[in-house]
Amino acid sequence: MINKSEAIIEKPLPPLLFASDIEFIDINQNNRIDANETCSIQFKISNKGKGTARNVTANLVNVTSSLKGLSFNPLLKIGSIAPNTSQTYAIKISS
Repeated sequence: MINKSEAIIEKPLPPLLFASDIEFIDINQNNRIDANETCSIQFKISNKGKGTARNVTANLVNVTSSLKGLSFNPLLKIGSIAPNTSQTYAIKISS
């Protein structure tokens, strides 16, 4: 019997996230972003852990100042990723 002042607290199982299959998607296939063109960065997120990943957000970072004239939303809210699942996502980039 459990005393009312006692509680059973279950420790959640941890997720284990991996990003893979990162690809530049260019509709005209010249492997660059031309003026007034929209391309995307596509990637797969996999949860290989035993717990659900919650409030997952992907953050695209411009690591060089030489990329001027590009427009993109650096944050992609993914939400939850169940254990042993994968999903492909894309972030659009416009010039």
